[in-house]
Amino acid sequence: MCLLCERYGDGYERWYFNPANYARRLYKIRKEEAEALGAEANPQLAGGMAAVGREFLEAEEKGDIETVERLKQEAEASALAVHFGQVITLDEALKVIDIMYPIALMTCVCRRSMQGLPDEENFTCIGMGPGMYKWERWPETYRGGVQFLTSDEAKEVVTKMNKRGLVQGIYTFGTPYLGGLCNCDYPSCGFIRVRVDYGVKVL
Repeated sequence: MCLLCERYGDGYERWYFNPANYARRLYKIRKEEAEALGAEANPQLAGGMAAVGREFLEAEEKGDIETVERLKQEAEASALAVHFGQVITLDEALKVIDIMYPIALMTCVCRRSMQGLPDEENFTCIGMGPGMYKWERWPETYRGGVQFLTSDEAKEVVTKMNKRGLVQGIYTFGTPYLGGLCNCDYPSCGFIRVRVDYGVKVL
């Protein structure tokens, strides 16, 4: 059994089939800033490529293995606590859609930044859960707005994306709470790139 299933599965076959992991409270008592750090991922700051910065790239170029490994471990620990992803099969994605609510189609930040896709060609990601009711807080992330979908509509969208060759991945926004079902590919996806190109396990 994987670490995530042990921690967050609560008896379910996979941790992402546990409905409790989709049940983040929409409203909660405000905490002091220092106490709340890391408790909720801001989608504007989240992203796979954010896991590796200049220090990491320079250390890798110099062959400074010790620094590279330290920064990898720090990035992986940070991602696991706040915002990381896991690739899932199409069948698993369709099962997840039956659990999550609300469901909203949105533009992909990775594909926008890597390919410069205009919004009208870039509705490939699905936001889910109560956080979608607050999407207007981050207008740059949700450029083009969102399109709320029924479960059947979402399944149709994801199936079409899969046929186009896009990979399904599920993402936390404040672990263990799941907030994104992405449909992306290499080299567009920041998470896939960080994992494949740099070996950092954020996915």
